[in-house]
Amino acid sequence: MSANIRGGRAVRPYYLPCQDAGNFDVGQTGIAAAVVADGVSNNWRSEIASSCAVSEFLDRIAAAPERPDADFYSGLFTDLTNAIRKQAESETGRRPDQWPATTLLVAVFDQRATGGLTLAYVGDGAIWLVRGDRQDGIPLLLPTANRIGLEGVLNPEDEHIHPVVIRLDNGASWLGGWLVVIATDGVPLLFKDGGAIKR
Repeated sequence: MSANIRGGRAVRPYYLPCQDAGNFDVGQTGIAAAVVADGVSNNWRSEIASSCAVSEFLDRIAAAPERPDADFYSGLFTDLTNAIRKQAESETGRRPDQWPATTLLVAVFDQRATGGLTLAYVGDGAIWLVRGDRQDGIPLLLPTANRIGLEGVLNPEDEHIHPVVIRLDNGASWLGGWLVVIATDGVPLLFKDGGAIKR
């Protein structure tokens, strides 16, 4: 399985802070990762949380062991909340009255011999497997109004973060020719109910 990662982001009016962040990295260790974070607009300065979560995740995933399990991702996501706390305190010089918070969706392509594709997320967002030569897709995660309440976000107020982890092994030959789409909760506007792409 090879990784060909491309990214994009929405444009907001200049007077509104963009609380979304995303990036990707094709590392030298055989691990490639794409990350999307959507800052929680009801929380203070959530652009701090989203940008910090994206950069810190990409820095740390390069050192992942082979076949990292759900406990590894839980520990990593929890470490990200500590990084958000430190970043928020450094930018204000004090403990904020309210912590910035963010959703986080990641796709990790492990190109080592025993690797595969791992998807992990907290909060709202969207993940699809989309066939390049077809119009339909397999929705692995679709936004709902109550998902943040059910599955949490990256928030320094929480001591432990337990992301949902989906693992697809390298042996899954059907992965060839499929695109992995991870996005904030705005992208589903491009899809019909059930995952088909709108014309």
